[in-house]
Amino acid sequence: ENLAAPQLRNTIVVWSDTSTSVEKVGKLSAVGGKINHFPSIDLICRKVPLAVNINRMKKLLPREYNKLMPTTFTDYNDFRQYKQSLIQPTHRKTPPKKYFIVKPNNGCMGKGIYITPNPQPEAFSHAVVQEYIDRPLLIEGRKFDMRCYVLVLSVCPPRIFFYNDGLVRLCSEPYQPITDDNQGKQCMHLTNYSVNKYHDQFEAATLEGSAGGKRDFAFLTRWLEESGRDATMFWGSVKHLVVKTILSVAPSIATSYRTACKSREDGFTCFELLGFDILVNDHLEPSLCEVNHSPSLVTDTPFDAKLKLGVLEETMRLVGLPSKVPNVLAPSCKTNAAPNEVLQTLLGLHGVKRKNVKKRIGNGYRCKSLLRPTTKQVPQTRC
Repeated sequence: ENLAAPQLRNTIVVWSDTSTSVEKVGKLSAVGGKINHFPSIDLICRKVPLAVNINRMKKLLPREYNKLMPTTFTDYNDFRQYKQSLIQPTHRKTPPKKYFIVKPNNGCMGKGIYITPNPQPEAFSHAVVQEYIDRPLLIEGRKFDMRCYVLVLSVCPPRIFFYNDGLVRLCSEPYQPITDDNQGKQCMHLTNYSVNKYHDQFEAATLEGSAGGKRDFAFLTRWLEESGRDATMFWGSVKHLVVKTILSVAPSIATSYRTACKSREDGFTCFELLGFDILVNDHLEPSLCEVNHSPSLVTDTPFDAKLKLGVLEETMRLVGLPSKVPNVLAPSCKTNAAPNEVLQTLLGLHGVKRKNVKKRIGNGYRCKSLLRPTTKQVPQTRC
């Protein structure tokens, strides 16, 4: 990208699918623009730095962070010591066999992920090794995870918003306890949509979000309540997980931001739309899998289009762009739209020339602030 100042004088927002640098943010800040990434956000959006950071916080604040993320290793020597600690001569019973997920540091969409009870030393050179959650909460007998959308408007001071809808992604195959025989069945143990959508048993999501391989948070809340679980407490624990993850790196990100924005210290040059992937165990405890700094905006079903356009619309509103949305989904965003088409359509809806706008998409504002607002003025919403 060429972010030379003369080309940015009329720029409002720069939206990039790749991470940004201190230099790029500094150039944009100088002309009063905004960009959709913070410098140093890779501290939580790359698997190895995320694991290193959370492991550090577990040592500093074990009570707050021990259960935030499954036990994760980036160094083979640490992993070997952990394995040896499980086999103590004082143990009367043989400990249950543990399995681990190997995740490439820069991987996405399930590429390169595999499960094994014995990760080899070479795996640690390019990946993290994470303990497998062998007792997941099941919906209709299937393992699932959640994609939560989180907007960070500022890190100094922190302003974090949690979008009150998201994806519940189910595996295509019914879950069975992991063994050597079924550890290779990805559609039983991995919740990645890009993996499961090719399975024979995969069901497309309905527009209402209450059936199929993808569902919404309203369905999950109803399901929790109908099964006698405390949905309010659960969602509170999910939001605490999000806040703790971001706050663990907020000082480092704030330092990078201040370095970039010396001439414009209002704290609002950058914003970040994050996708938190979270698993849930059978005790209703959420565990962080990973954080995505460019969550997928592909809309290959009407359900995806409705949800993701709502996320983007709310993001633009909170960032400060004038909101103008038609009363129907744009045809190019109904199905099979590429991410840039979704963005182009949404950004076009914010143009001042568009008229006769009567109502917005979806169910209105569903974004809630997770931290106390600052004195900085932002667009009035029902958050």
